[in-house]
Amino acid sequence: GFSWGLQVPIASPCPGSAYTCLEAATGRALLRQHMDNTGEDHPLNKLRVIIEPGSWGVNPDDTYNETPYEKGYCFVSYLAHLVGDQSKFDAFLQAYVNQFKFQSITADDALSFFLEYFPELKKKGVESLPGLEFDRWLNTPGWPPFLPDLSPGEQLMKPAEELAELWAAASLNTEAIEAVDISVWKTYQLVYFLDQILQKSPLPEGNVERLSEMYPKISKAQNAELRVRWCQIVLKNNHEAEYGKVKDFLHSQGKQKYTLHVYRAMWSGSETARALAMETFSATAPQLHVNVQNYVKKILGLEVAE
Repeated sequence: GFSWGLQVPIASPCPGSAYTCLEAATGRALLRQHMDNTGEDHPLNKLRVIIEPGSWGVNPDDTYNETPYEKGYCFVSYLAHLVGDQSKFDAFLQAYVNQFKFQSITADDALSFFLEYFPELKKKGVESLPGLEFDRWLNTPGWPPFLPDLSPGEQLMKPAEELAELWAAASLNTEAIEAVDISVWKTYQLVYFLDQILQKSPLPEGNVERLSEMYPKISKAQNAELRVRWCQIVLKNNHEAEYGKVKDFLHSQGKQKYTLHVYRAMWSGSETARALAMETFSATAPQLHVNVQNYVKKILGLEVAE
C-alpha cells in the first residue's frame, strides 16, 4: 500500500502553515529519535519494506515505527516541492483520491500517476534526479534526502524554546516565566515545549515540581500526546511524587506508540522506576496486545514466548 503524508507546507507564513510546520517539527524529532535508536541503516528505515513471512521478508507485526509516517511526509513534501504550487498539488491529490478510492495500490502505481498527471515533470526526468531518485526514496534506508522548510513554524517554536530555557535554569526567573501565557497555546505547541524540557532533563532540583504546579494544563492533561511526554519528564527527573501518573497512564491505554516510550524511560531510570515498570507490567499485561507485551518484555529483559 501507499499512503500520502499530512498537509504539505510549501512556505506561506500564515498561522495555519505555522501550525502545520510545528506539527511536522514534532514528527521530525520523533523520526530522529527513532533512527538514533535503531541506526539509520536499519532495513525498516526505508519507505518500501517487503512484508512477507520467511527468510527474505519482514513480519508485518515488527514493522510499526515512525519511518512510513515521517519519512513519507518528507517524500510527499518533496513531490509538492517539485510541483512548486500548492493549489496544483492539492488538485493532484484530489485526482489521486478519485482515481484510486476503494483500492489497494503500490507505490509504483501512485508515482506513475503523479508523473502522468504532471507530464512536464516526467519530461524533466524528476524521478531520477541524482541523490533524490524516487527509487532511493523508496528502497534506501536512512534519513530523508529532502526536508521541507519548517521555518514558518518558528513563530510558534521560538516561544516554546525560550520558555524551556527559562525552566532549565539553576535559579528560576519567575517574572519572565509568569510573563508567558501558555493558556493560549494549542496542543502541539505544548508538545513541542515538553519535547524541549525532556531534552534538557534532568532539570535542576525542584524545577519539575514548580513546573507541574504552575501548569496544571500540562501536568493534569488528559491528552495522550501530552501525558506520554509528561510521564517521560517525571521519570527522567526522578520526580517520584508523580509516579502515580505514570502508572495511571499505562493502566488507561495500551497503544504501542505510547506504552513503549514510557517503559523505556522507566527502565533507564532509578531502581524505584524499574520496580514500578515490573509492577505495572504484571498488572496490565493481560490487557495488552500480544505484540506489545513482547516488546515490553524485551525492554524489561524478560523471556519472550516464541
